Formats: sequence, C-alpha cells, structure tokens
Amino acid sequence: MLAFASWVQIAFFRVISTPALSGNRFTHYLIPFSFACAMSLAMLLLCMRMSRYMNVSLAYRWSLPLFMLSYVPIILDYSNANLRILAYAINFLGMFGVQFGCWIGACKYLRRRGGSTVDLFSRYALGEGAGIFAGSLGGLFAVKLLDAQGIMVLSFALMSLVVFVAMATGFNPNWVFHRTHPPRRRANAGPGADATPRAELEAIFLREAVALQGRFGLTERETDVAALLLAGRSRPFIRDELTVSINTVSSHVRSIFSKCGVHSQQELIDLARNDEGEQGGAQGAPA
Repeated sequence: MLAFASWVQIAFFRVISTPALSGNRFTHYLIPFSFACAMSLAMLLLCMRMSRYMNVSLAYRWSLPLFMLSYVPIILDYSNANLRILAYAINFLGMFGVQFGCWIGACKYLRRRGGSTVDLFSRYALGEGAGIFAGSLGGLFAVKLLDAQGIMVLSFALMSLVVFVAMATGFNPNWVFHRTHPPRRRANAGPGADATPRAELEAIFLREAVALQGRFGLTERETDVAALLLAGRSRPFIRDELTVSINTVSSHVRSIFSKCGVHSQQELIDLARNDEGEQGGAQGAPA
C-alpha cells in the first residue's frame, strides 16, 4: 500500500513537471538524475554511518518533505522550464529515498519475521509497477484536461493522500490494517529448531513477553524488546538484533517500564516470573 501510494506520487509528478518544450533530454533528465543520485547516496551513507544512533528507516522519511518541496518551483512559475528541472531533481531525490527505504524495510522485515524473499519483493515490485502505471496515467490525463490551477489542486490532493498513507502505515504498520494479527513469532532456524535448548528458552521468554503484552497493552515492537529484556539482553544487543537505533531501543524500554510500572530490567524480569508462577499455580490448583 505504501509503495503503491509513493510511486503514484512519483510518477504523477514526473509527468506534470516535464516541460513541453525544454532544450534537450540531457538538460532535463540526465543532470537532475545524476545530481539526485549522488545526493541520495551521500545521505544513505550518512544514515548508515549514524545507524547506531539513528534508525536507518529514516532513509524513507526524507522523501515526504522532498515531495512537498518539489512542488514549490512549479507553484512559483509552472511555465518556467528551468524551475521544472529543479522540481524534477528534487522529486528524483525523494524517489531514491523511497527506493532505499523500502529495500531497507524489506530486509528488516525478513530478518524479524522470516518468509520468502521472492514473495516479498514480488509484492513490492507489483505495488511499484501498479503505482507507476496509475501515476503516469493520472498525470497524462491531468496535463491534457486541466489547466495549471487544476493541476495544482489535484497535486495537493494526491500529496495529502500520500502523507496520510505514510502516517498510517509507514511508521507503524500495526497501527492500521494489522491490528488483529497475533504477536509475531520468531522464525525457527530449521525443522528441529524447537528441540534445541536455545529455541525452548526463546519460546519461554516470548511467552512471558506476550503475557505482559496482554496485561499491560504493549505494542508488537515493545513485545519483541520485552522478550529480549526478559532474556537478560543488553540494549546494544537488542539494537543489533532488531536492527534499530540505540535511541529507538531506549525509547521502547522506557515505554515498557512505564506501562508495566517497573524501574529496571530486573524488576521487569521479576514481574514476568511472578506472573508466570501465579498462572502456573492457578492452573495446578484443584477445582
């Protein structure tokens, strides 16, 4: 859904920002593309360098302000070919942000939940292709049927829709559309993984975390973090395991402590163990 909406915006804007009469292809296409490619690679490298302190998924989020910024040049003078070239370059930069962000997000999704790589990227490619087709078709109809003011109104409406979809699904996919899904389970390493002591311990910690989720209303990601905390893992380990920034981990830990009414990792462990013991005693008590 998010990939589809993003690529509808990208394709639509690339159509309406292409000047009818613009010198040559080199000026309008190659220069903006090369500039945006170099800038986006530099921004991605910066995000990767700062990945221990900043969530790499922010690589996607730079696209939203860039999409909105790309409208500024054509609003100033829609008939100016040079301003359209500038808008084209800004939109390319946002496009690279979407592409890098979706790739990074797909890798993180596969690491956390497993599944088929081919299936996931096939669905992404389908959403991207459908978005490009729909956006290009809408842009061509807008250019032929609407004047400059009508194109701007339609563009703002589309941009508002993209921002809403990004807010609803891009930053927390479980906020909408997946609310009734059961808590995530870690993928087993193989057919006999359940029989290994490590897998049994992970299952115990995850069960305790799910119990805390049901009692205190933890989110899906907080449940993942809680399971690792109950296993005695440190925040740097959780950062590397979940491939998020240390600030994100700290934020989740503070939220877990606040919801559970504890002040330390040991208190959280004691709380989970006491709950587990009480449930076990209740189940073993005679009727």
